[in-house]
Amino acid sequence: MELEQLPQDFLFLLEMCKSPEDVFPHQSKEWQLTCQWLDYLSTYEAEELNDLRLVNIYMSHLCVALVEGKLYGPFLRAPPVFAKVATPPQSLTRMPTTTTNPSWKL
Repeated sequence: MELEQLPQDFLFLLEMCKSPEDVFPHQSKEWQLTCQWLDYLSTYEAEELNDLRLVNIYMSHLCVALVEGKLYGPFLRAPPVFAKVATPPQSLTRMPTTTTNPSWKL
């Protein structure tokens, strides 16, 4: 069941994620890196269930980075070429914090 749900979760994240064009100047380094990561994660061929989970972890953090308007952690570099998704680095174990309170916070 989880094997079927994870790709659907990824598509949901992809749909809800801000577009790089809406966040970064066209052809800027951040825009290029974001597009590379989106392409890498969208075309990644998972070999096992854990790979699908990791892809979703990376995608959720990339969406957060787009909401924040700033890339962080592994997204500051191009994704690996023809490599397996790595266990998330420590920079992805914590969500970035903002200096202002979000508008939805009560």
